[in-house]
Amino acid sequence: MLMPAISNEQIDHIHMILQQLDAQNPGPGANRRTAKRLNVRMALTVHLLSDHNSPISQIYTRNVSTSGIGFVTKRVFKPKEYLAVSFQIGNHLPKLVLARVTFCRYVKGALHESGAAFVESITENTTLVDKIPPHWAQMAQPHFAIPALARK
Repeated sequence: MLMPAISNEQIDHIHMILQQLDAQNPGPGANRRTAKRLNVRMALTVHLLSDHNSPISQIYTRNVSTSGIGFVTKRVFKPKEYLAVSFQIGNHLPKLVLARVTFCRYVKGALHESGAAFVESITENTTLVDKIPPHWAQMAQPHFAIPALARK
């Protein structure tokens, strides 16, 4: 499935919103992550695992840490939904990460800010769709207990 092209105007709008979010003074308790965040801007493709059609969505990172990711997107994600996130950074092997959505809120301009906690990851030299482990789809089912962070 191909993602619709995004215009330069839309990209500029997304960057403006990301800068506004970074400039906000978060209240006490706003940092729910246990690891330090790094402001990173990149477009990533994710697969929503709780949908049997495995729809692809485009997200734009706001920040990343060893425990999770903050991003903006046009799609409304529900807390506890599972995403397969594909990272390809420089010459490093691609990393496929299972993430659980922790929150989603409307920002403006049809964009929503979301956060997701990393659950586990795999490093593979293949495409995202080819390597989504079957147990990740099982984890996306409502009755599945959430395991501790595990790295392979």
